[in-house]
Amino acid sequence: MILAGPATATQSKLKEFLAAGDTPQRRKEFVITAFSKQLEIASAAIRKYDTNHLNLGIRFGGSPSEDVLRTAKVFDVCSINVYEYEPTKQIERTYRVTGRPVLIGEFHFGVPADGLGAGLVQTANQVERGKGYRYYVEQAAALPGFVGAHWFTWRDEPVLGRNDGENYNIGFVDVTDRPYPELVDAAKTTNKRLSDVHFGKTPPFAERPKASEVGSLSSPWAK
Repeated sequence: MILAGPATATQSKLKEFLAAGDTPQRRKEFVITAFSKQLEIASAAIRKYDTNHLNLGIRFGGSPSEDVLRTAKVFDVCSINVYEYEPTKQIERTYRVTGRPVLIGEFHFGVPADGLGAGLVQTANQVERGKGYRYYVEQAAALPGFVGAHWFTWRDEPVLGRNDGENYNIGFVDVTDRPYPELVDAAKTTNKRLSDVHFGKTPPFAERPKASEVGSLSSPWAK
């Protein structure tokens, strides 16, 4: 794409680099190096002008290669999206490769009901959705490299779909702001326990949620 595109400084550097040998591995090396340089420049600017905050970096989706993950060493925290029933493998891998604490940028569980789609990770019903929250968050909190997780999203999406048609039952509240008590109560219970779970004083919630018979949707974020 770079070679076929308009003339740029990046294209010039790439042509110069490939003149010494054009192989798939060298092309990959160039792309990773350029990406790393971009992150280094942005991070240096952030540190210069905002010295009082942690740099949470970018959010990696899915399961990036270890070559890509290593670029996150320039951040204070590595942020990843993990749409699965249990995020421990991704957290442990990311922590091992980057040496940085891990923040989950997005996760959720949904139920196929009330005219709504069930989301990227599905449970059998609202009770199981609450269990899904507890299992996911507490299993993550038991790991030393975990610093937090962001649920996507606060409110259900519209029945007729948002701008791209997505219409998931993934909120803590529905579109009229009525809470889902099973999920709310589960979150309240778990968040009272998180400190003790993280410091090993209390074992994490261990009941994996029952999945929907419909099955999880295919998504680039799902692995």
